Amino acid sequence: PLPSSPPHTHQRRATRKRTMEEAKVKKHSLKGKVRLRPEVKAIEGEIAKLRRHFHKHPELSLKEKETSRFIAKELKSYGYEVETNVGGFGVVGVLRGKEK
Repeated sequence: PLPSSPPHTHQRRATRKRTMEEAKVKKHSLKGKVRLRPEVKAIEGEIAKLRRHFHKHPELSLKEKETSRFIAKELKSYGYEVETNVGGFGVVGVLRGKEK
């Protein structure tokens, strides 16, 4: 007969499954309870699109070359002055208001 899996393997699987189920419950329990400001709600789809982009194109910490490039391009499209390569791949965006 084949040896069965050690008991600790089954415990890990059960714990992982339970944790994933708890995460789903927490995620769904927040639906409808978070109130966004109208100006944020208006761009909610765009924010989700950006989040999906970053999740599709992950980079290692301190090696975020493409993420840096992407963010700089986005900030420029919103009218920000952009400085790149700050401390490595850092990006600084400055939005200037009208002076009186």
